[in-house]
Amino acid sequence: MKIERCGYILKRSIVSVALFALLFLSLGFNFIGSKSAYASISSAFPYYIDSDTGSKVYQITNQDGLNSITYYHQNPFIDNDWLLVKNLNNSLGQGYEYSKINIRTGIKTIVASRGTANGDNVFRDKLYAFHFINGNNGGDAWLGRLDLNTLQWEHFVYRDHSEDFFFAGGIAVNNDQTKIIWNEQSKSKPYRFKVQLFDMTSRQVFTLYEGADRIEHMVFSPTDPHLFTYINQDAGFKLGRVGIGDASQKRMEPLKLEGTYWTYPYFNMAHPFWSVDGKLYSDVLWHPNNPMGTYNLVSFDFTAIDPFGIVPSSKQTNRFIDNYYWNAHFNNNKSLLSDWFVGDGDPGNSGGQLYTNIFNILPSGKVRFTPIAKIQGVLPSEVNPCAHLLPSRDGVVMTWNHNIGSFNSAQNVFLAEISTQLQNEIISSETPQLQWHFDQTGDLEGWSMAHDINGNTNEWRLDLMINGNDPFILSPENLNIDAVSNRFIKIRMKNSTSKTLGQIYFITENDTNWDENKSESFSILPSNYTDYTEYIVDMGNNKKWIGKIKQLRIDPVTTGMIGETLSIDYITISNLSAQKNWNFNIKGNDEGWSAFNQMTRNVSDGILSLEVTGTDPYMISSDYLSIDAVNFKFMKIRLKNNSNKSLAQLYFVTNSDGTWDEAKSVAFPIKANSDYTDYIVNLSSNSSWSGTIKQIRLDPITTGNIGDKLFIDYIRILD
Repeated sequence: MKIERCGYILKRSIVSVALFALLFLSLGFNFIGSKSAYASISSAFPYYIDSDTGSKVYQITNQDGLNSITYYHQNPFIDNDWLLVKNLNNSLGQGYEYSKINIRTGIKTIVASRGTANGDNVFRDKLYAFHFINGNNGGDAWLGRLDLNTLQWEHFVYRDHSEDFFFAGGIAVNNDQTKIIWNEQSKSKPYRFKVQLFDMTSRQVFTLYEGADRIEHMVFSPTDPHLFTYINQDAGFKLGRVGIGDASQKRMEPLKLEGTYWTYPYFNMAHPFWSVDGKLYSDVLWHPNNPMGTYNLVSFDFTAIDPFGIVPSSKQTNRFIDNYYWNAHFNNNKSLLSDWFVGDGDPGNSGGQLYTNIFNILPSGKVRFTPIAKIQGVLPSEVNPCAHLLPSRDGVVMTWNHNIGSFNSAQNVFLAEISTQLQNEIISSETPQLQWHFDQTGDLEGWSMAHDINGNTNEWRLDLMINGNDPFILSPENLNIDAVSNRFIKIRMKNSTSKTLGQIYFITENDTNWDENKSESFSILPSNYTDYTEYIVDMGNNKKWIGKIKQLRIDPVTTGMIGETLSIDYITISNLSAQKNWNFNIKGNDEGWSAFNQMTRNVSDGILSLEVTGTDPYMISSDYLSIDAVNFKFMKIRLKNNSNKSLAQLYFVTNSDGTWDEAKSVAFPIKANSDYTDYIVNLSSNSSWSGTIKQIRLDPITTGNIGDKLFIDYIRILD
């Protein structure tokens, strides 16, 4: 029976990928040589013994009179390993002191290798690797391939020692093995990244990308030897986006597809790409290991056994297996993949169940495929759609929960019979564009500098300079955005002006006149807040936000002065839904809010009315809110502020950290002396917004004067 796991057809050759990846991706390579020493290795010395484990792990080879030490290691590399390598090298008469490397780096030298198999990702005969030595003072690196039959290396590229070199990785080989790509990171801060291309035919290296964004996990198409996909992470390493490259054209570009919040997502290498608007996309993002991105595919205790061999459905077995933790999120906060674990019982019994629902959502927000799992005749839930493009699915290995970042013995590992129903949605070429990330220098992505403003993109942002008193930019025309399902506009912007108000206008297919009635204003932080801030504008508050939205106009500030500047990181359009609501619709019912510090309150006519009696006014929600921080990241509050204060703040505590402090808070601007205004706050901008939120505290103004009055229509926690 053929076993398929989440996009991989796990034939024995693919299992070989895991086993060889374990061996070679956790080994360290150290080649002592110069540029002239890169012919194929002509002779080999015996293996040597690891003093910790007693296993044969070192192979000493000679290349043009220079020794190379290849190190196969299954336990941490410690000081006596360096001593052994040093002594071995000295005993061969080369006199190369490894202590010099230690002195050069200032720390124990790190020896590492990042590699991949043949272009079809099967370890048959060759391992391509970028191996390097690095430390505090930079490093050396080599690109080459290892013949798995002879254990001889052929080197293509040598990188001179550089104090600014930190690592190389992300290596990929195309399917006809004529092109190799990899990425490099500098040690200097801010970090800089390169994507390099090696052409096997010309034996030349080309730089495809150089900049602040981190390019990772590049994968060649299984059908096109030139096309590859990658994750393009922003400079803060927080947001990943799908990109595509063409090795023949020596170019890379981000695609208009939503990415993930995960730092180390992967593309599915096993099945074909699909096309939208003539561009190819990988249909699945996957992450088969822990969130720190270590490349441990299979436990060391498991190398002699086929980890995905057939196990009868009713049989349980204790096996070591890798950390399968499937978790990724679109940047519109809708889940792409969730955890995929089976409950703590034999699937033949009633205890067998799936922990979570799993679904695949397109940029349009629609579910494209929904495979349904049948475990011994029971339909417990929706199941991971990773393999939805595969023609058949006979079974799947499911494992019990593992701890992230460590190996665990799976208490229940078994094969469950699966029946899969594929619900194919044809992707329209008219799918509306809902986001603009300005990732390519010189590419405005259809936006125009319409009035009193100049601007251009610079690597990852749109830089703007005001040249009049009414600056605004216009989106592309004919957006064809469904207003009902896309009512929120997010703008991540840095405001270097003193202005505190922006505005968004729109026209629809049925009303193409620009006017104030079709606009929403929003508060922004002035220039003394120097960082980028995400602003979320609820366009659904405007009764004319209906039908199909044709075009947007954004006034980043409502009035401008010549020479003032702003920068926009991204603009996205999405929808939000609420997990927690406080509407204050019942007279006298504060809906669990308590501890009204230095404030009096009254609930009447659907409004929570507050009057400040001191300098530190705040209110605390009921306890045990159980808010899922991963899926619910925003607060929306409708507030009327009858004070001259312009800043509010939300604090929170979690199940794992119950201390109220500034570190777990998010401040946000409000309008002074204003009528009812909607404010949407990105709580996930604070990295501590994680796990399960237990309780929140709202300071409607951060400092108060006696007699200040505020009125709250509602408070909502949104996804």
